[in-house]
Amino acid sequence: MTPEEAETILIDAINSCLAASGQEVVKIGSDTVPLHDIPGFDSLCAVEVLVDIEARCGLSAESDVFLEGEGSKARKRTIREIALAITQ
Repeated sequence: MTPEEAETILIDAINSCLAASGQEVVKIGSDTVPLHDIPGFDSLCAVEVLVDIEARCGLSAESDVFLEGEGSKARKRTIREIALAITQ
């Protein structure tokens, strides 16, 4: 699977999670930072998205894939960065 295909699946999974939780579905692009730019997207939604992605295409990732680094120095990743991390 290419990173571009993973981006599409990731965006679909995020929108599904938002819709299922009654949140507004927003426009999401490659440079969107889910944990910053998407209202209502939180760590629980992140886990649900990862479970959805694994069910859809068999790709699995750690729950911290939405972040790069640890602790106070952790940086929130973009959709593009998350897709790259998932496909590696």
